[in-house]
Amino acid sequence: MTGWLLHSTGMWSDKRALSDQLVRVFGVSSKTWEAGLPKRPKKLQQSLAGLESHVKGTLAELMPESAARKRRAIERGVEAMTDYPTLPPCTLFHQTYGCAGGDRLEALAVALDELSAAVLHNQLPRNELPEGIVQVAVKVGGVRRGQVGSCPEMDPGLDALLLLMAQMDHDLTTPLMANAGEINSLIALLIDVPGATKRRRVQHRLLDIYYALAVAAAGKELPSTLPSIQEAEDALLGGPPESGGQSWVIRWRNGTKALRGEDVQSMIQHVGQVTGKHLGWTMRRLYAAAQAWGRIEETSGLSLAGKRYTQWWDALCNQGRSRTQWVQPYWGRIQPSVQWNGSAQP
Repeated sequence: MTGWLLHSTGMWSDKRALSDQLVRVFGVSSKTWEAGLPKRPKKLQQSLAGLESHVKGTLAELMPESAARKRRAIERGVEAMTDYPTLPPCTLFHQTYGCAGGDRLEALAVALDELSAAVLHNQLPRNELPEGIVQVAVKVGGVRRGQVGSCPEMDPGLDALLLLMAQMDHDLTTPLMANAGEINSLIALLIDVPGATKRRRVQHRLLDIYYALAVAAAGKELPSTLPSIQEAEDALLGGPPESGGQSWVIRWRNGTKALRGEDVQSMIQHVGQVTGKHLGWTMRRLYAAAQAWGRIEETSGLSLAGKRYTQWWDALCNQGRSRTQWVQPYWGRIQPSVQWNGSAQP
């Protein structure tokens, strides 16, 4: 079920960067890696040692709670490979989204991984996955039975990803809400509606959200209008390119330049240096969501996916918080003029 997840994360870096990372981690070229694990025992041992060192370094960079979740995911992967050495371990949801929030998100990710494993081991027919995902949401996510039906017309992998993303959205937004009993969706601001009067690509919307986060981190009031190119450059990058070439913000917005993970990391570092606030947790998770929605935008299924996401997000409003409207006018500027339920915005 992890096809959509892999499809979206494949855009985090270009092929050259991914190839260079493989060399750094495993000590072998990407072409060698394509042929499988190194055959010579000494080279294999060196590659596995490199992987172990990389994992330890990654864990050291995480917050303690995230590192603990990542360790549990790795242990599950090792156990799966030990039990079934000829089959791929079904732990990718846990390795990624499962480490990006709280206990409920991790539990959902593990349960969906187990659902994938059941199909892989011929314990569950694939056509039962849509209902299986709903049962996971009920049993693990606290969704009320009958509140959300199965969606057989949607790829089960995408449905599972939307469920995880909706819970990550709750975990991400909850600390940012001023009132304890209220919640709203940041990720929903990334999703444009087919037929909306002013459509903007998901990366454009992401940069508008990043700008708001940078302004708030600096202790300033949010403006009532969306940022100009120069305002976005100043807040997120410290100014225009030194080369004097075309603005990266323009190119990211119109899609002529892909927004990569290293670009987001540069913005995180700049905002942190200027404001003293570390927004990496929030910005990286929004980026992961944006990459997934960017892939969905490439298909004809945006409308169905948007409605399904809203169903999951609404169903997960069972954690002591209820949906509220955005107070600052700025967020309304990002929000589409038509919502997924068809209601017009004031």
